[in-house]
Amino acid sequence: MSTTRHNAQHAERTGVPWTKRDYKPGDAFAAGDDVNRLLSAANPALYGVCHAAVTGLGASPAIGFVHTGNALSFVLDIADLYKAEFTIPLAFDLAAQGLTSERDARTALRDAAVRGKLLHQATRPRRRRSAGRGFRGSVGRRRHRRQRRPQLERHAPPRHHP
Repeated sequence: MSTTRHNAQHAERTGVPWTKRDYKPGDAFAAGDDVNRLLSAANPALYGVCHAAVTGLGASPAIGFVHTGNALSFVLDIADLYKAEFTIPLAFDLAAQGLTSERDARTALRDAAVRGKLLHQATRPRRRRSAGRGFRGSVGRRRHRRQRRPQLERHAPPRHHP
């Protein structure tokens, strides 16, 4: 589902008016209505969590697939997978409650990320995210556990009688 459709659904759900995404680089929080300002505050917090996930996996944040030409291209790619689940509903919910400060957005995203286990989700490979087995082979798929080896029956060595 497109971001525009998600925004329209959340606008209808919360009763908060929505026309379009309005973002001004350099002073993003000053642009647009409450929802736009909240998105401009929550998205960078989401990028921080996604950056931790990408670098924690040992991947390069700069090698993106959708976004290119940016030092954080891969981080932006991963963050786009979670905006519909985290930042978009959060911005509309906060605007509906009249909580419109930058701090409100950041702390609400932090709380939602903890509740939704965002860092864990972002580091687990999913087939819907990649055609292969994940970002780095089978990372996250197998847990490194000690496997029990079958116990061999121990017999006392035969005694030699003189």
